Amino acid sequence: MNFESMREDERFEAKRCAERLPEEFWPTYSSFANTFGGTIVLGLEERSDKKGFTVAGVKNPEAILRELWNQVNNPQKVSVNLLSEGDVKIVDRDGKRVIVVTVPRAERRKRPVYIRGSVNNGTYRRNGEGDYHCRMSEIAEMMRDSVDDPVDSLLCTRVLIRDLDTETLKSYRAAMSSRLPDHPWVKESDDEFLRLIGAAAVDESGILRPTIAGVLMFGRDYSIERELPKYMLDYLEYSESGSDWLDRITTDSGDWSGNLFQFYMRVANRLSLSSKRPFKLERMVRKEDSDLLNVYREALLNSLIHADYNGSGGIRIELSPGLLVVRNPGTFRIPLKLAQSGGHSDPRNPNIMKMFMLVGFSERAGSGLHRMNVLCKAMGMAQPSIVEGMEPPTVTVTINFKNKSEMLFDGGDITSRILECMRRDEAMSIVAIAEAVGSSTSSVSRKIRMLKDEGKVVREGSRAGGRWKVLD
Repeated sequence: MNFESMREDERFEAKRCAERLPEEFWPTYSSFANTFGGTIVLGLEERSDKKGFTVAGVKNPEAILRELWNQVNNPQKVSVNLLSEGDVKIVDRDGKRVIVVTVPRAERRKRPVYIRGSVNNGTYRRNGEGDYHCRMSEIAEMMRDSVDDPVDSLLCTRVLIRDLDTETLKSYRAAMSSRLPDHPWVKESDDEFLRLIGAAAVDESGILRPTIAGVLMFGRDYSIERELPKYMLDYLEYSESGSDWLDRITTDSGDWSGNLFQFYMRVANRLSLSSKRPFKLERMVRKEDSDLLNVYREALLNSLIHADYNGSGGIRIELSPGLLVVRNPGTFRIPLKLAQSGGHSDPRNPNIMKMFMLVGFSERAGSGLHRMNVLCKAMGMAQPSIVEGMEPPTVTVTINFKNKSEMLFDGGDITSRILECMRRDEAMSIVAIAEAVGSSTSSVSRKIRMLKDEGKVVREGSRAGGRWKVLD
């Protein structure tokens, strides 16, 4: 390390060290462990111009190391020892010796890492070049992630089975039946079906109740918010200038259920319609998708599967020409490099992931980020930017498109979107078209009647088995 030119940041801290291990070592140990890991160097002094450090050295590094090992293994001093012998080194620099301590990021089961025996007052995280006391909400987030029992398997206490949206459940069951017609679960009653897929369970009184996963996937926004007050889904589609949004799908609108399954369907269709590359719909399952659309949907699914729905900010997706930004509350439960390598899965919401897998929207556990990277590389695009934030805890995925001409924006004209749906799938129902364009069935029906009256669209065949013909 070139200590003289280094600057303190979220992964590096320098400290003076004279006769004793400095007490301020421990807040930094906690903050690195609870954030991204980092390096602490003992025996440096900041230069007067604040542009680097000078090597002051440690007078008796062996004694300092004995003190460090004694304290790091003392549960009254720190909650857990994350250090191995290879993480602590004495380094000689121009005849002076310094101590280099590499603090790893604590795996989720060991977080929060706190000091002085107090989780409330001794838990820190790193922000830039400083350590800060964690708020109770941040400590609660780490504690939720520290247990192996997933939060989405917990039973709802304020929501009943009758509060679920029957139309969403009907759509989901139709999608699963289409994909897996011989699966034994598709023949079960609604209550038993919900139990089998992890959307409901019997409580101690013998009453069938929705799980957190069940109310998220099939509930109505007001019932979901009873269990998860910070729940929020928001999709925004921006114009070329980026100053005005053309289309929005949000749980605040009140014109749709507001659950995860309908949000996925609506947003996935909007993302598909934003691309000039065609797709083919076959019984609600898209065939012959472009790589770009697959990247879209992987980013969307990852946000829904890995979000901390008790966290702040909700899920926010922003699409503008050349750019897709997807943000969800909650940080990664495994190191980012491990998540990107593929094959390593630790989803925050495994039941939600299972439900998406049953209808073919999620392929296999642990493949999302790796698949996005592979697809982007195949298209000659840069890998998605993935950033973990800590205030509040979030993950933000940003995808820059190679070619802005891939994107098709029509000024928010729903009529143009209806025509595009009909061109891409002549057998598409009015209900499916309404889902795709993000409008109500009644509004779409009125638009189609107008298109027929204007001679732009005709319907060939029967009401149930007919096809649309667009007269360009």
